[in-house]
Amino acid sequence: MTVNTTAGTIELKELPGFVRTEAIGALERVMHSNLTEVKENQIDVLIRNLAQARLEAAFGVAYAGIFGSQIMGLTALEARRKIAANEAYTFYQEFERKYPEVYNGYGFAGWLGFLKQRGLVETVGDDIRITPQGDDFMRWLRATKVSVHKAF
Repeated sequence: MTVNTTAGTIELKELPGFVRTEAIGALERVMHSNLTEVKENQIDVLIRNLAQARLEAAFGVAYAGIFGSQIMGLTALEARRKIAANEAYTFYQEFERKYPEVYNGYGFAGWLGFLKQRGLVETVGDDIRITPQGDDFMRWLRATKVSVHKAF
């Protein structure tokens, strides 16, 4: 990055192998400008912001595919911290009965597997527990104010 103090512009360094769209370039300029205000720990600040951006992107992808019943299950799990797998299965069955066309062939393994594959829950012995990433997902839901009332 080069700052042209006469024109008050930030000239971005070209990085081989990286495509820069106009929107990416605009965001890079803002980030460079903000970073000049950080005098210490610039790399740590960048890594922290990158980690948060990646987590939020993963949450957006998870949210796009999550069922309302899974959000309800995570909400209960967040409050209780863990539940017995058989209790989770009983909870799941209510929705399987209500929406057989959706859950046919998906099953409890698919319903729970979606949450496990995204790192939101884990199985420990006979219990299902919310993970730190699951806690952050629930915080993300509240912070972004997306609807928790999704179908199925």
